[in-house]
Amino acid sequence: MNLKESYRYHNYLESLMVGAARYLSTPGNVMNVKSEHMRKKVNPDAEDETLDASAERTIQCEDNNQMIDFLVAVCNERCALALAVERAKQDFKAVCYDAELFSNRCRQTVASTLKRLADIKSTERITTGTAYKFNAEGNQIQYRYDVKEIATIDFDRKKAKEIARKFSQEANEVSDRLDHAMLEATVVFDPRFSLDDSFEEAFLNFINKED
Repeated sequence: MNLKESYRYHNYLESLMVGAARYLSTPGNVMNVKSEHMRKKVNPDAEDETLDASAERTIQCEDNNQMIDFLVAVCNERCALALAVERAKQDFKAVCYDAELFSNRCRQTVASTLKRLADIKSTERITTGTAYKFNAEGNQIQYRYDVKEIATIDFDRKKAKEIARKFSQEANEVSDRLDHAMLEATVVFDPRFSLDDSFEEAFLNFINKED
């Protein structure tokens, strides 16, 4: 697989781990709950009854130890994939992938900030203020008056636009270079799970192979 495919597989493995953790964190999935209705003790004419109060399990899992094994297997798969990806990155000749990626995120953050800044314009508006005064009878009364509010930009808009444009262009060029590297780099790894499988399908395939 190439680097881009490895990231897609990594995200899939993460979703499997989330699904397994959510299943094991749901009490109704991991507890067998029975409620004994002891009616006969207070009503000789009634019968005692035992009911299963457990919630229906969300997937077909007869042995929760298998779900634990599945969670561990997915975790191990993610760890092994991470090492394979790191080895693939070390084979890059012209691209320091992680450093380039970090630098590009910095450029994109700066460009986005300065683009928003460059869109700011000086404004002028009329609002209403209130104050108090004494009238002829000596009573304090409130009165309203106009307030002219003038907001003037306190930066060089042209400079902000130029830097934003420069950083955006550099970020696009680096993104293209990283995309090319992701397609060219080979991650030597044999996936254990199929991206086409849902969480339940991945779990059932796992336990069937384990048997």
